[in-house]
Amino acid sequence: YRINGWLGVSHYATGDFSISNAFMGVGKDKVGALMVEASRATRAKGHEIQNWMAMVSVPVVDWLTANVRYEQARTDDNGVTSKADQVVVGGEFFVMPYVELRPEYRLIKTDEYVLGQYALQLHMFF
Repeated sequence: YRINGWLGVSHYATGDFSISNAFMGVGKDKVGALMVEASRATRAKGHEIQNWMAMVSVPVVDWLTANVRYEQARTDDNGVTSKADQVVVGGEFFVMPYVELRPEYRLIKTDEYVLGQYALQLHMFF
């Protein structure tokens, strides 16, 4: 059926710092994929960060994939909580083997502001 799935977890700790991640996804070849990821980090006592993300990817052609994702970040620093929500719309454009461009538009909302931001990432694989 050409259905793919992935699942993973990781944990790292040193001194007062620790971070745990978990992710899972499912996809069908030439149709699309859904991925969910969560992470939690702690620093000094009373400082905790929690993030999660959900993303849908749809291949347009062999060298171009369209993505939409929702991200949420929450930081609690000794009782002071801040939160940011983001919607990201973009793509993965494979310009040549091992070279990828990722144009995206990111809409960020916090308690203090709303910001729209364009970005272009260059990924090179060795």
